[in-house]
Amino acid sequence: MFPTPDKITLIKSNGERISDIDALVQPKMILIQDEKLPIEEGDIIEHGLPSGLIEMFTVLDRGFFSFPSPHYQVKVQKGSIDLLQKQVANTIVPKNHPINRKIFIVHGHNEDLKNDVESFLTSLNLEPIILHKQADRGKTIIEKVEHYSDVGFAIILLTGDDRGAKHRGAKHVEYLNSPNIKCSQDIEYEREYAWDRFRDALEYRARQNVIFEFGYFIAKLGRNKVAALCEDWIERPSDIDGLLYTPIDHDGAWKKKIAREIDAAGIKIDEKFL
Repeated sequence: MFPTPDKITLIKSNGERISDIDALVQPKMILIQDEKLPIEEGDIIEHGLPSGLIEMFTVLDRGFFSFPSPHYQVKVQKGSIDLLQKQVANTIVPKNHPINRKIFIVHGHNEDLKNDVESFLTSLNLEPIILHKQADRGKTIIEKVEHYSDVGFAIILLTGDDRGAKHRGAKHVEYLNSPNIKCSQDIEYEREYAWDRFRDALEYRARQNVIFEFGYFIAKLGRNKVAALCEDWIERPSDIDGLLYTPIDHDGAWKKKIAREIDAAGIKIDEKFL
């Protein structure tokens, strides 16, 4: 899609170094075609120059795009080597620091899928968190979400539980059925036609609470620690349509994809599931 003449090294907050990454380095942006690279905001990128000097960048926004093919347009800020090396040293997590293996499951009304995901996560030696199974402690729903959102990853189940459409079609139907409209054969025909068009415009979509919590966890954890399992035939949120969605299939191929996403987020998964 674009030339990648440069080699960079990604330095994670836990001290992990990923070397020999093909990239196109620009002053304020670095283009990377490896869609599986576990890059996130705050990481350090090291770039060796032909002169032998090294320049270092801080990741401001990983900028994942799925069109025309999956790639990163990483917004970066260049800094002095001394300053960024101190930043790396200050952000490295001690080796004995426990990894958060809690996975929050955001779901709608598809109980079978929710149970399948919960069972699969348990088999990966992870701790699934489902909100209605946690103690209320006198909290409202949003307070419970906040209280139990200290997790390492979130999985969003986008299933077609509701239907909706633009309000304009509904307003036309309301107008045709108002008492001010005199009934006639033509009006009856137009009413039926308007209803048919409105019903055809209704699209299956995830419940509103699922969409809200989807955005909440993207903001709290970062996009690289949130995965969406999606039924292919439902309407997807337009403002986050650049994200990759994992289709829900009956053969269970989604399991390997989800396991890889969790592993890439720094929560190690047994290789037999990858």
